[in-house]
Amino acid sequence: MKREQRLSHPTGNARAVREQTSSRAEDRRKALKKLGGGVLGLGAAALVSRESKAVVGQNSTALGQQLEGTWMVTVTTASTRYKSLITFTSEGGDVGTAWVPGRASLGGTGHGEWVRTGDREFVISGFGLWFDAGILQWPGNIRASIKLSETLNQGSGEIRLDVLDADGQAIRALSGTVQGTRLRVEV
Repeated sequence: MKREQRLSHPTGNARAVREQTSSRAEDRRKALKKLGGGVLGLGAAALVSRESKAVVGQNSTALGQQLEGTWMVTVTTASTRYKSLITFTSEGGDVGTAWVPGRASLGGTGHGEWVRTGDREFVISGFGLWFDAGILQWPGNIRASIKLSETLNQGSGEIRLDVLDADGQAIRALSGTVQGTRLRVEV
């Protein structure tokens, strides 16, 4: 409970920020160790390396500096363009579903985490599974750097997908762009 109080405290002191950053990095390392390291290693390494710049311990909701909510995202790589519906939690988690428009058999799911790294800037890191007609085609690491517009309802950035083999080793890398729009409740 003490740790949660530090996270939500709007002013947060430098010591609390360092302790929280260190604690989150340690939690990720423990999770990677349980999963065998190789499967999520690349994505977490990118996130942990940027974590020293993360803005932790601030009341980011009050500042409008969060990804929390559901987003419709378009990812474009050299080989494909796909859509994704992603929900970002207030605790820094995310869950998404992806599909290729016009190809009903192609789609995937992803789970991960996000962290704010600066003014309207975020890093997303996760793990995804891509299917064709219900058959797993590849698992992979997903990493993206996103910058929100001034309205905080649009975002764009770069993405990297590392396709993994059965042993969790990267066998192919896909890079591209990502653009998203925050979905709002219509009443």
